[in-house]
Amino acid sequence: MKKLFFIPILIIVFITASCSIPMSKESYLKKFDAFISEVSENYKTYSDKDWKKKTEKYEKFSGVWYDKFKKDFTLKDEIVIKAKQAKWYYCRGFSSVNDFFESINIKEMKEQVQYYLDNDMQDDLQKLYDDAKKAGKDAQEAVAEIYEELNVKIK
Repeated sequence: MKKLFFIPILIIVFITASCSIPMSKESYLKKFDAFISEVSENYKTYSDKDWKKKTEKYEKFSGVWYDKFKKDFTLKDEIVIKAKQAKWYYCRGFSSVNDFFESINIKEMKEQVQYYLDNDMQDDLQKLYDDAKKAGKDAQEAVAEIYEELNVKIK
């Protein structure tokens, strides 16, 4: 009888756990965006215990889960992810963002761009340009939000 009681509990635990783990690049990006949005809306009310839980989850997004889909990210995805990470660092209250800037792999991004240039992929270059233009706009909006939250005027 006790075994029958635990089966539904195990099923619920399994379903809950599988829903929180990103299973594709798209779900990673969507869940990371939702996570950062939730943190940016509520960070002022977090206790130390809340921050500990949020930091553990952020470390999964920026570590294991990021590494799982890293090879699938486009340059646009990388820029959007870095903008979300900047927002995290702002909300988390780090006085120094050196860790953030050290996490940007400029060499890898440069190699991607060089690959396109070396292989004369005009259509891909146009798409890359269009994506970079949109990602730049997304990054600009994210930075503007951060400035607005800090009450800093953009010149």
